[in-house]
Amino acid sequence: MSNVDQQRARKIKEIRSNLPYFAELCLKIKYKGKDRSKAGKIEPFVFNKAQWYIHEKIEEQKRRTGKVRALILKGRQQGASTYTSARFFHKTIFVPGTGTFILSHQAKTTGPLFDMVKRFLKYMPEVIAPEVDTANKNQIKFSDLESEYTVGTAGNEDLGRGLTIKQLHCSEAAWYGKTDDLETGLFQAVSDADDTEIIHESTANGMNNMFYRKAIDAIKGHGEFILIFTPWFWQDEYRTTTPEEFIITEEEKELAKIYDLDLEQVNWRRNKIVDFGDEWKFKQEYPMNAMEAFIISGDAFLSAKILMEARKTQLTNINQPKILGLDCARTNDRLVWVLRQGRKILWYKAIDGKDIPEDPTIPISHETERIIQREGVDKCFIDFGQGYGVIDFLRASGYKDIVQGVYFSKGAFQKDRFLNKRVEMAFSLRDWLEDGPCDIPDEDDFFSDLLITPMYLESPTKKMYLASKQKIKQLYGVSPDIFDATIMTFAYPVSARLRGSKIRRTSQTDTKRKSELTTIRRVNGTQKSMGSTSVNVRY
Repeated sequence: MSNVDQQRARKIKEIRSNLPYFAELCLKIKYKGKDRSKAGKIEPFVFNKAQWYIHEKIEEQKRRTGKVRALILKGRQQGASTYTSARFFHKTIFVPGTGTFILSHQAKTTGPLFDMVKRFLKYMPEVIAPEVDTANKNQIKFSDLESEYTVGTAGNEDLGRGLTIKQLHCSEAAWYGKTDDLETGLFQAVSDADDTEIIHESTANGMNNMFYRKAIDAIKGHGEFILIFTPWFWQDEYRTTTPEEFIITEEEKELAKIYDLDLEQVNWRRNKIVDFGDEWKFKQEYPMNAMEAFIISGDAFLSAKILMEARKTQLTNINQPKILGLDCARTNDRLVWVLRQGRKILWYKAIDGKDIPEDPTIPISHETERIIQREGVDKCFIDFGQGYGVIDFLRASGYKDIVQGVYFSKGAFQKDRFLNKRVEMAFSLRDWLEDGPCDIPDEDDFFSDLLITPMYLESPTKKMYLASKQKIKQLYGVSPDIFDATIMTFAYPVSARLRGSKIRRTSQTDTKRKSELTTIRRVNGTQKSMGSTSVNVRY
């Protein structure tokens, strides 16, 4: 073999095994940069920073597990769909028998995704271009390879049934409808075998969708999928020249410091927020961190902005009672403890329902007792609906003055305003946050769980209430167990015993201490007493 032939063979081998090399040498895309004079220009596909990051993460997973299961959470126009299309095209034309399916959220976006694949074929060097057997608006078949590329639109309940595919590209997956049909149909067309790949890529669309649920599972380490996030400021074109009189705000200075932004990026961000007319809408479309992408202002009972501030606050030297809330798991839900001291959530612990024994009363009781002793808990409130066995066990074990059951459906202190105890406790949590400063765990799991409870509703008698846990689970695929354990720490006012004394800790529903916040003050602007119970207390 001549030197020329050897060089050609090495080059073809590199093209087959090296996706970035193949993309730059063989694939063409339409220019999407900042220079408008180049709009629509056909140019080689050279990976940008976001695409390199996605590639490295996916390749690492494939080396580790033998297959790819990835969720790509992105900002607008970062090239995730282009990368995925190129990746799957590469394997489809070089590995015989590869079936690839592209799924889009609506028909008008299915066409452009398929046009990208057709453009790859059109401009590919003839020496390596595969022979096309069938090419129509929905499918391309490569006769010599017995490989094929198919596209479809989410919404067809029978989509994918009967298919066997090795690669599934779900574009803008957060916007799909009828995901139950997809999960039992098309998604099952990809086997669990090595060398199979499933990639969901999407901008965020709030929390009421399959993509969000999968992302949260990935954050928790549940299941096979990994979450790959690409922030907007990785794009070189997302910057705007600053005028001479440009003055950066204190908030922008903080963001610039945290995310290492230059002034042109800060100015681009400022102008985009003006274009959207809503900072939280900008954050959904151009997120700086993973959880920020899912936030939609106004949908949730608790303020996302205030929760983000509480995540970044660090309080110390708190001299307040320690209050433990325990939400016992229902079927397939989580068991959650939350410990609060004054204006700080000290920690939380969540255990998945599948990891809880069939009869959990004894192990939960023992773990709760360990927490009470270790942390010096002044009061422990437990949901009576599922935790009555734990309550009875602990009270019989000498914790009668510390452990108290809470009926979520019980009447509230202020019966003319709240339909039940649960919504009253929830308002106490909201007041606590809004009166700030507060310190909550800087964890995505905790943050997202507090956000999934929708805004309160009003009954025909004008009493406020919240959507049930069952309803929230139907909407988001997850029960607000951390939320419920947290509001439990606001069930009743608590005072602490003197440290070192042997007096049993006790709930004080008749204390006269002045409150930093109360549900009554928030709702009515006044303080009110009912019988011997004053609600003007310290939480």
